[in-house]
Amino acid sequence: MANATRTHQRKNSRRRDEQSRSTALVSLLAGGFALFGCAGAIPAPDNRAGLDDPNYRIGPLDTVEINVWQQQEFSTSVPVRPDGRISTPLIEDMTAAGRTPTELARDLEKRLKEYIKDPMVTVIVRNFNGPLNACLSG
Repeated sequence: MANATRTHQRKNSRRRDEQSRSTALVSLLAGGFALFGCAGAIPAPDNRAGLDDPNYRIGPLDTVEINVWQQQEFSTSVPVRPDGRISTPLIEDMTAAGRTPTELARDLEKRLKEYIKDPMVTVIVRNFNGPLNACLSG
């Protein structure tokens, strides 16, 4: 009879251990969901907002891709320096910061007319490191 009691006590002890582990796991998961749920409660700014906004102004440390139609040797991707300027083949130290991509493209076309007949330039901001990302980090 003593053996049966000990066996019954062991089984009950195992059930309590399993219940304790289950309770701990559920508590841990619930706490994790609550923690991560709170982190996602405030929507992060949309990084792509500047892509659709024609008034986006290029900022220092952005990266711009410059495409000159049918003139691959003049097409390039360059970072905007901290002073707000860029340098491209044949054009040095042009101010990019504060301009829209379209304004910069027209300025580049004017400068490239010295070397190319009727240049057609497109500017695409590829990497946003200016004011748009400052709100993401803090």
